Amino acid sequence: MQKTFIFILISVVTLNSCDVTTAEEYYNQAFEYEEKGDLQKAIKALDDAIDKQSNFQSALINRGYYKTEMGNLEDGISDYQKILEINPNNTTALYNIGINYQEMEKFKDATEYFTRALNTEGALYILSNNPELGFSVKYDQNKLDADANFGMLRSEIQFSRGVNYFMSKNYDNALVDFENIIEDNYEKAISYLFVGEIYLEKENRTKACENLSLAANMGVLEAKTKLKEYCKDE
Repeated sequence: MQKTFIFILISVVTLNSCDVTTAEEYYNQAFEYEEKGDLQKAIKALDDAIDKQSNFQSALINRGYYKTEMGNLEDGISDYQKILEINPNNTTALYNIGINYQEMEKFKDATEYFTRALNTEGALYILSNNPELGFSVKYDQNKLDADANFGMLRSEIQFSRGVNYFMSKNYDNALVDFENIIEDNYEKAISYLFVGEIYLEKENRTKACENLSLAANMGVLEAKTKLKEYCKDE
């Protein structure tokens, strides 16, 4: 009887300690926790997914994103950097590092990573119809392998770089980015505002007012305020 009890106890312990849940299942569990607003449990599920599969780029992307959402910007960057060790050309990881540095007001660091993102194949002129391209919702190994660089719209990356050039007072490079973005018909209204402000910094009142007027006509309230302040005589 005692031997039988010991055998049953060992069997139960063995079964309990044997985690048969796959990395993919943990990954999808994280979304269920996210939908419930429990990012801490979502991160734990992704911890388990990554423990099972250390090169799981989508899990690292999402864990970095959740950490960032919780205000842990450095920890988010750490996860994105782990992706770059696996795939230095992961567009989304490079972009997200840039966004985190922007939030930390490290604008020069941000522009460096946005530039690196723009130089990847995943910086797309037109997004495909694949809703999972940049931030995967459900795990599908074939799709994730096909989208290994986690592509995103090139204009979005360039807009973010332009903002950070502007914030670091690199007005010439910022102007190039915003003019390209306007040409691409992306975020035109706010880009006209930035161009107007750049020309104000360059003391070119005529071009400043032209661009502020365009932004104001597209409904940008800040542009209307600046028009009244700087363009009364234009």
